[in-house]
Amino acid sequence: MLYVAGFGLIGGIASFLFEVIGDLSMEGFDAVVFYVLWCVLGIFCGLLGYDAGGKSASPDSVGDWTGREDAWKTGLVVVPTESVLLLALFVPCYLWASGSLSLTLTFFVTVFVSIMFGHFKLRPTVVDVAKKIS
Repeated sequence: MLYVAGFGLIGGIASFLFEVIGDLSMEGFDAVVFYVLWCVLGIFCGLLGYDAGGKSASPDSVGDWTGREDAWKTGLVVVPTESVLLLALFVPCYLWASGSLSLTLTFFVTVFVSIMFGHFKLRPTVVDVAKKIS
């Protein structure tokens, strides 16, 4: 889950810069910026992490692993593995980030939702598989 660490670092630096720059001169706007930032980072982290997990679970696949007929089976390995790793990373982050628990939850929930979205949408449909067979 290097993506979680990398995107967490990017988010931490960006959050720090937003705070150093100061108020964005709009009441309540600064909170929205932080939530949008962590949500967008979570989306990219989840999708890229799901793809990287699938690539490492099927290293001998030719081309994109999500286009294979057994992409569903590969995803069934990737989703639980990444979910356990995500939970293992969430607990220390939750305990450490006492000042921004809601932002921590936003990031990790968005990562998990993105992994699930990738699992259900980034694989061949029944129609695609039927076309390859015929």
